[in-house]
Amino acid sequence: MPGDRVHQELFYADDEPVREVHHAEAGPSGPVSQVTVTLDGRSTTSALPRERTILEGAQQTRPDLPFACKGGVCGTCRALVTDGKADMRRNFALEPAEVDAGYVLTCQSFPVSDALTVDFDT
Repeated sequence: MPGDRVHQELFYADDEPVREVHHAEAGPSGPVSQVTVTLDGRSTTSALPRERTILEGAQQTRPDLPFACKGGVCGTCRALVTDGKADMRRNFALEPAEVDAGYVLTCQSFPVSDALTVDFDT
């Protein structure tokens, strides 16, 4: 390509070298639960604050968790509580039999017990 046909724009140039910036996540303040999440046969355990939903808290270590609406309507984030206790605030997607069997919508559920295990694979 001939040089007279190339157009360049420079919006900012700094003489200082670029500094790396590391944003450290603040640790949970207040009560936490040790939450184990199983998805695609792989389990991950994290300390999650009890004031955040299971989905929101667990996404810090498992960004591959399934969800769509985060409003308790679609059911995409459905998981089975296999150990511990969770408090589901809203539910517009699960049938009463599913709730009775131990399923929760992780986007609307908060960890209650010291240890909690949820399984997305069931």
